[in-house]
Amino acid sequence: MKQNLEAFSFCELEIGSGNGKFLVEHAMQRPDVFFLGIEYSRKCINKSVAKASKRGLANILFIHGEAMRSITQYLAGKYRFSAVYLNFPDPWPKTKHERRRIVTALFVGAVYGILARNGSFYLVTDDMRYAEEIMSPVMEASPHFENALSSPWVHELPGYQPTLYEEKMRKAGKQVYYLQYRRRGLDF
Repeated sequence: MKQNLEAFSFCELEIGSGNGKFLVEHAMQRPDVFFLGIEYSRKCINKSVAKASKRGLANILFIHGEAMRSITQYLAGKYRFSAVYLNFPDPWPKTKHERRRIVTALFVGAVYGILARNGSFYLVTDDMRYAEEIMSPVMEASPHFENALSSPWVHELPGYQPTLYEEKMRKAGKQVYYLQYRRRGLDF
């Protein structure tokens, strides 16, 4: 990242930034925060960059790459984020696809490594089974995080900026599950 990050009060990361709507809107509303998005699809990255460029945003950057590799090779040990967002990852519902799910103990540990003290990790899905059987149990089993909510998840999180996918799912009548976890530990 070539930007002077010291000029910003906080840095936030979205993993799987899709078409960029979520981060671009955040960057427009909060110019004192630096936003970074990681996205695997080149087509989505191009859309995201075009949106940010059209608005002249200097507080946003996108990385084209796989999430775990980007975190471990480019971010770990160098950057700390006050918030990390994982919005609507593919649940890979079949057991044979389990290895493709992003929410694993290894991934949660990698997020812990880049999250600042008292930072929040937000996970959002429209798949009830994924929320109940994968996201919540993996997060609850992690010694690195504590639930910031009064229940395992909520269906509304005031102030949370919707993604384009979320808007589509809500219009289709689907329920959305928000999970929020706070980083434990005082090591930095």
